[in-house]
Amino acid sequence: MSVSLRSSASYVTSTISSGPSLTRRVSVNRCGATFVPELVERTGMAAPLIARAFVVAREVFALEQLWAEIEALDGKVPAAAQMAMLHDITALCARATLWFLRQGAKDADIAALVAEFRDDAILLARDAEKILPEHYIRDLRERAGRLVALGAPEALARRIAGLVNLYSAGDIVRLAKERKLRVAEAAGAYYAVGTRFRLGRLRAACEAMDAGGHWQKLAVGALVEEIFGHQLALADQTLRGAKKDEAPAAALARWLADFAPSVAQAEAILSELWAAPIDDLAQVAVASRQLRALAQAAGPKG
Repeated sequence: MSVSLRSSASYVTSTISSGPSLTRRVSVNRCGATFVPELVERTGMAAPLIARAFVVAREVFALEQLWAEIEALDGKVPAAAQMAMLHDITALCARATLWFLRQGAKDADIAALVAEFRDDAILLARDAEKILPEHYIRDLRERAGRLVALGAPEALARRIAGLVNLYSAGDIVRLAKERKLRVAEAAGAYYAVGTRFRLGRLRAACEAMDAGGHWQKLAVGALVEEIFGHQLALADQTLRGAKKDEAPAAALARWLADFAPSVAQAEAILSELWAAPIDDLAQVAVASRQLRALAQAAGPKG
């Protein structure tokens, strides 16, 4: 059953005062028994703080509605289709919960955070095919096609397939607010940077190495977060120099020209990286370091 924003806030207050046993009642039914322990391990933060961030993520992305739609398909579609869709929701929930943990959900008012992010997050999901670059749209359609092939309804499959593009919604919404732009404009710059430097592929290659032990998993998570951070920094710099109503591609092209030597150095390393399979975390670490150097070289001085 969907929980109202008011009851969500009061429930988490109870969770914080009552300890981690209640935390599990907030999230385990939806995201699995390992959801909270893994985030505790990854962040070092207490379970009640993770519960707060989970509630914010759930409300911002209207996840209760998606869960309810999938549950309503019991007995109507193959269980494999439902499990695949639930997996994709959990992946978004984990990323968004982590983002809100890092960005202050442990201290801020839950209702205020939801109000700050929800409308723009919904817009990013609703208008994805107007905002995303063409190859992102092709990927979205391919993911949706795989869900449909499992038996998922087409409209729901397309919504679920678009969730991966919301992993960066928090960064994009905050960037838009800081730059006083429409969220679609900030998203355009963010995705243009990701496309130019193939950052989505770099994160995917990194995540594919998440099968090692404890420290390997923590290293993968840290590098993935770093790459998201580099994309945000580079998008911010692109927008800083953009002209009014300038298309994201044009703004990025001008920024690339302005910092051509640093860009060339970064792209030389990245091109060498893409010339062979990425199967070692050291490769991703080198790429991340080069992207950081580019962001610092092109960033504001002084």
